[in-house]
Amino acid sequence: FNYFIKMVSDYYADEVYKQLYKNTCNFSNKICLDIGTRNGSNCVNLVKVGASSVLGIDIDSSHFEDIWVDKKITLLKQNLLTMDISNKFDVITCFLWNMPYLIYNETMNKIKELLNPNGLVYIGIVDKVYKCDPPGPYSVNILELVKQHFNNSRILDKQCEQWIIEAKNPF
Repeated sequence: FNYFIKMVSDYYADEVYKQLYKNTCNFSNKICLDIGTRNGSNCVNLVKVGASSVLGIDIDSSHFEDIWVDKKITLLKQNLLTMDISNKFDVITCFLWNMPYLIYNETMNKIKELLNPNGLVYIGIVDKVYKCDPPGPYSVNILELVKQHFNNSRILDKQCEQWIIEAKNPF
């Protein structure tokens, strides 16, 4: 079972890397935060596309030992909502969105508080319900949620199984 989870995780990490690689200029010498980092594989990808440093946070640190040590990557057991807002990031990522519906807006507000001016946010979604749920007061459509918090957003590659939404200019 653990092998299957690692295969799936590696598959999505590879898909994420391919999409990020096309946007390398957005990561060059940037300070990044990866939310829900799991084993840190996407932290490695962020460094590969040019990030100067990456802080990977997760509420479960049980997979942190799966990653090889890199001086540009720090993994921390941390709840996003309790992070100190004096730490600011140029790029914030969350590659497999699975936040509880009731804290969607609180999560987005915290992300905006941690984002440097002119910073970018990348949110990855796989589940169809997050992609296609019709807009409405109880919608779990993540693209619609992003549009409620950022002036500019786009999906990097709709042909990929995992969509990555790029967002900038929060309001």
